[in-house]
Formats: sequence, C-alpha cells, structure tokens
Amino acid sequence: MPTDALGDPIGLICDDPMWRIDFVTARRDLEVTPIHNVRAAGERYKEASVVLWRIASPDALERETAEVMRNPHLVVIGLVDEITIELMRAAMNAGVYAVLAADSTEAELDQAVVEAEERVRALELRHIVGDAAVRPTSGWLVVVTSAKGGQGASTVATNLALALHADPVRRVMLVDADMRFGDIGSHLGFVPDKHNPFVPAELVQAPGWFQPFLWRHQPSGLVVAMPPKGVRHDDEPQGDAAMRGIGAAQALAEIVVVDMPFSILERTRVDTWADSILLVTGDQPRELENAAIAASVFRETCLGSGLVISGYVDGRTPKRRTMQRDIGLEVFGRIPEHDDAQGSVDEGVPTMLADATGPVGTAYTELASRVMETLTASD
Repeated sequence: MPTDALGDPIGLICDDPMWRIDFVTARRDLEVTPIHNVRAAGERYKEASVVLWRIASPDALERETAEVMRNPHLVVIGLVDEITIELMRAAMNAGVYAVLAADSTEAELDQAVVEAEERVRALELRHIVGDAAVRPTSGWLVVVTSAKGGQGASTVATNLALALHADPVRRVMLVDADMRFGDIGSHLGFVPDKHNPFVPAELVQAPGWFQPFLWRHQPSGLVVAMPPKGVRHDDEPQGDAAMRGIGAAQALAEIVVVDMPFSILERTRVDTWADSILLVTGDQPRELENAAIAASVFRETCLGSGLVISGYVDGRTPKRRTMQRDIGLEVFGRIPEHDDAQGSVDEGVPTMLADATGPVGTAYTELASRVMETLTASD
C-alpha cells in the first residue's frame, strides 16, 4: 500500500482515539501519521499530499470548511458513518476530494488513495500548490441541449466531457438526462449483449439508489450516469428522475456535463441554476430559427450560455457575429463537418478518442477551454 505521493506517511485526522487505534491496527499495511486537524495537516504538509479525515459529523465538516479551502494542496479523503447527498454537497463545498463510508473495504480505500495520489501528481505538474484554488460550491453544471432532435447535442456532450476529462486535475461526470430514450451509451460504444466498454463504477461513493446508474467507460476512465442495462424509467416524470440524478452527480464531481432534451430543460427550469447551457444547432435557416426560439427561454436566466454550431462549413455557415445577433448567444464553438467524425459516432468511438488532434477533436478541445473560461469567470 503506498504512502503519499512524496513518500511520507499519509496524514490521518481523527479526534476519536479509539477509532484511530482500531483503524491503525486493522490497516497495518497503511503507513499513517496522526494529525489533530486540517490546519495542522496544512502545516505538516507544505506540498501536495493525501490526507485521510475521519469526519465525525456534518457539523465537524462545516467547522473545518475554511481550513480545507485555505489548503488546496491537501487532497482530502473523508471517511463518514453514512453517505448522504446533503453530506456529499457539504464535502464538495469544503473542497474534500472524495468521501467514503468509514467501513469501506480495504480495496475501496486503497483505490481512493491511488486516485488521490494521481491528483497530487497532477497538482504538482500544474504548479498550483500554494496558490488560491478555484473551487465550485458544488459541481459546476453544464447542460448541453438542442431545440430539436438530430442536431448533435449528444455527440457534443460526449466529446466535451471527454475533452474536459483529459485534464487529470478535473473530476468530470457525464449524465444522460433522457431516462427513456437517451443514447449516450451508444455514442460511447455500449451495445447490449455485445462487447461492452462500460463497467459498473463501483469505486464511486454515491447514494445507494444512484449507484446502479453509474458506469465507468473503460477506454477513457470517464464516469457516466445513465440507466442500468435494460432499465427505462417510465414510472416517474422524466424531469424528476433527471433532477435527482443531476443533484447526486453534482455532489460527486467538479464538472457535470448533462445531455438534456429541451423539453426537460423547459419543464424543470434548470436554466435558473445551471452554470452554463450550450445550445447545439445546425447551420440551416430553419435550424437557426428554432435555435433562436429556444435561446429566448434561458439566455436571460443563465448568463454563462453559448451556441455550438454542429456541422460547420466555411463559406456556408453564417458568420459568428450574425448568429450572435440573430440568436442572442455568443458562439462558443464551431464543430466542423467531417465524414470521419460521423464514422466515429457510428462505431461508438468518440472523436476525442479516435482523433483528438484532428480538426474535429481540436474544435472540441477549444470548446472545452471556452467552457472552462466561462465557469471560472462566473465562480
């Protein structure tokens, strides 16, 4: 079992001496150093380090929130008696990296520490140790939608999530908010009864009802929330199911990318609390007219919104300035029309995995950068 990324013992914050003794006795393979509180951990570790924190209660978490945020170089794994959505949100507010049940198995804790150490290495590479970190109060919510079906919203959502996920510092989750007819799985190569690149994301600590929705896409490592195999949730209103899933996802990830039908956006008014809405449209006159109508629903309530042109062709697609004037949204990205890109969709291999440096992959990388600028500027 590794120590922290610097070779030092992992810090263990716990004010219950009996629990600490039991933990150290049970995990003799895990080299830990008892630490009184988060402030002491920040003084003990001057560089990026993994710290385990036995969180006795939500009140204890609230008391230490300021100290965790003052020490962004600490990658904190919280150990709690019971995982709830409220506690997960509070942990995200505090900047805690991951939350596990205190009685998690050795394998679960070991995996959490390994993933935390990967984040430590990423922090060191980014040279942000000691700098003020930008942390969302809960996971940033990016909704990808379109006025009508067939505009490419699912393709954009999938590749945007992969482009954001390419930065190891970020914890990104992709959510399919269409609980009945969503096709995120097919975009990522999920084919029932055939080779399946998904495995249950068992190591993601989540409320029990949400766990069956979570899958890890093996080729990329991206965590995806979508209905379990063979399950379509027709027994509850679509918007209610989607909102429950998004709320849980925001407690687990720093950036949540949601592929959402426009009908659900209208019903739930997610525009009043989303951080960004990307409206995907083709460049034909009728498509742009529909986009203008859809944009009128949310452009005043979600100021971090933008337009994404799917199937851009130089000389055919209207100029950015013209579309911004007619639709009322800034153009965040233009995804060029490309035969290979459609082939990737048909084969279940997203462009960001098939050809990230080609013209389409580059467009998605630039879109991800533009989205991050919007999110960090509005935080």
